[in-house]
Amino acid sequence: MVRALIGVDLTVAKGEFVAVMGASGSGKSTLLHLLAGLTTPSEGTVEIEGRDLGKMRDRELTLFRRRRIGIVFQAYNLIPTLDVEQNICLPLLADGRRREAKSRLEPILATLDLADRRKHRPDQLSGGEQQRVAIGRAMITDPAIVLADEPTGNLDSAAGRHVCEILREACDARGRTIVMVTHEPSVAVFTRRVVVLKDGRCVGSFETDRFDHADELAAEYQAMSSAEAAGAEV
Repeated sequence: MVRALIGVDLTVAKGEFVAVMGASGSGKSTLLHLLAGLTTPSEGTVEIEGRDLGKMRDRELTLFRRRRIGIVFQAYNLIPTLDVEQNICLPLLADGRRREAKSRLEPILATLDLADRRKHRPDQLSGGEQQRVAIGRAMITDPAIVLADEPTGNLDSAAGRHVCEILREACDARGRTIVMVTHEPSVAVFTRRVVVLKDGRCVGSFETDRFDHADELAAEYQAMSSAEAAGAEV
C-alpha cells in the first residue's frame, strides 16, 4: 500500500488564502482531492464547515461538493459546447437554481472582466480567459472553500499574474477561503500562508507577508523543504 499522505494535520481559517507547495510526488494533489471530497482518507477526517466528508453518503457528498466546494482546475475543464455564461452558471443550473444563477452572473462577469465575452465558447477564448471562466464557475455558488489546482500552470506570466490578482482580491475583499496547489514562488507570494509538503508529510508553514519578492519566498521554501520532517502538524 502506498501512503500518499502521512499524519498531515491542516487547519485553514475562514477567509484565509493558503498555498500548498512541494515537489512532484509530495502529496499535493492527493491533499487537494481529499479536501474536495474526491478521495476518502484511509484514516483521519476531512471537515468543511464542521461537516465530516467521510461520513456523507454519495448523494449527500455530491450535493455538498456542488454547493459548498468550488474547484479550479489547471486544464480549465470547461464544457466546449457551452458559452461563458453557461459554463459559469453550470453548478447552479445543475442544482435547479436558475434564478440565483441569473442574479449572480453579472457581478461575476464584471469582476472577471468577461462581460464582453459572455457569448463566446471556450475555443474562442485565450487561456487566461478560460481560467477566469473556471474561477467564475467555482465561485458562483458562494462556496465555503475554493480549491485551485495549479491555476496558472498553463498560462503565460501576464495571464498568470491576473489570475493570482483575482484570487487574492476574492480573498481580501470578498472573504473567500482559498487553498491553492502551486510549485511557483511567484504565484505563492500572492497568498497569505505557504504549507510545505515533503514525501507525504507537512514539514512546516510560513506567512508570506514578510517577503517582498518571490525569490525570498523561494529561498524560505527551499530551506524548509530541505530540512528533515520532524513533525506533521501545522
